[in-house]
Amino acid sequence: MKINFKRRIALCLGLSALLSLSACDKIGSSSESGSSIAESMASSENSEKKDEGDSSSESGEEATETEGEIETSVADTKKETSEAKVDSESSATKEESSQSIDYESILKPLLTALNDIDCIAATSVDFDESDKYTDEIGYEFYRVVDSRFSSVADLDAYLNKYLTEKMRKKQFSYIIDDERSLYIEHDGKLYVCSGGRGCGFEWLDNPAKISAVSENGFTAVKEYDEFGNKAEIELQIVNTGEGWKIDNFVYLV
Repeated sequence: MKINFKRRIALCLGLSALLSLSACDKIGSSSESGSSIAESMASSENSEKKDEGDSSSESGEEATETEGEIETSVADTKKETSEAKVDSESSATKEESSQSIDYESILKPLLTALNDIDCIAATSVDFDESDKYTDEIGYEFYRVVDSRFSSVADLDAYLNKYLTEKMRKKQFSYIIDDERSLYIEHDGKLYVCSGGRGCGFEWLDNPAKISAVSENGFTAVKEYDEFGNKAEIELQIVNTGEGWKIDNFVYLV
């Protein structure tokens, strides 16, 4: 088959055009692929920078928190040290204060009072047998002529000066604090229901054994004569807002 010259040229030109289009498609595809790769790389770089920024921010926050914890710890340590110093100084002051107290001098008038109160409890006071009062039950009372006491209020003040309320109720409530007490008032005068018993303490001259001392109180063991034999009594002395008082005592075997 014969193809004329013009037709051959047309065929060649058509083939050339097709080849050109194919090449352009390949170049375009390659360009798009390159652009996609570039975009991917840029996205990766941005992501890495973001991660680095986030990591840096987190590190900064952690560093700030650590610094804050250190400052708090230092402040707490200083506070504890200061409190310990205050406690130490307070203890030293209390120890110095207790060492400066003359406990023997405090004890002496309390021992004298305890001897006297024990005799009052035994109704060993001066009274006038000619001035008698008999109550509804039949108990006889005699007018007290002791110059120190002319009323129940006088006795109350005397007991309160040397004994705590606890001591009064435990050992000496029957003097004036019970419903049927040994001392009463009648017609404005003080009367006593005399029973009579042995009473009082004959304290020995040797000093008491003082222990458990503080500015608030102390313990004292004192010897006394009991029918020619040595005996001991242990007293608890407390510092109240009204002075030093006997809070308790027990006889030692």
